[in-house]
Amino acid sequence: LLKNLAYLESFKIGFLYGVGVWLVGISWMYVSIHFYGKIGVIYSVLITLLLIFCLSIYMALQALLFRYLKNKTFSDSLIAFPSTWLLLEIIRGSWFSGFPWLIAGTAIGGSYFDGWIPLIGATGSSLFMLILSGSLFLLIDHLKRKVSITLPLIIFIISLSSGYLLKEISWTTKAEILDVSVYQPNLTLEQKW
Repeated sequence: LLKNLAYLESFKIGFLYGVGVWLVGISWMYVSIHFYGKIGVIYSVLITLLLIFCLSIYMALQALLFRYLKNKTFSDSLIAFPSTWLLLEIIRGSWFSGFPWLIAGTAIGGSYFDGWIPLIGATGSSLFMLILSGSLFLLIDHLKRKVSITLPLIIFIISLSSGYLLKEISWTTKAEILDVSVYQPNLTLEQKW
């Protein structure tokens, strides 16, 4: 969608994408605010929507920054888009909101190519996933335009196969067995203190 848009349109698309992601991703906030925070339905909805709109600005800024940096070359899908996404994901997760939920890299956890996670973590996995997605986008785009698919296909195959092969490596060894007991009484916070 961001391929040939003006700045304002890019911002709007990014914002609407963010609203969709956050509506689905943090809808549980309403439950927490309403049922556990004992706040009325209208205020719970308003607070949740305010948070969703604030977090959606990050997606809008990413789309705007991508639009600013893109130069209609091969590197847009493999460098400009992943780097701007990762930058705004890091900023969102650490600097301004401290809200590192719904990091793109966590989506590959449990997949057959999540072998990179022990090496590069969730943030690095976001970059891995975005490069993988960018190469898939270029592959489809090149097929449509009847252009050589060699480079995007190579990047896509190397990304998938390296993730799969790294998954086969056992990165930890069992040192000893440790028995642990967890006791969580069903007490209110006032009773615990």
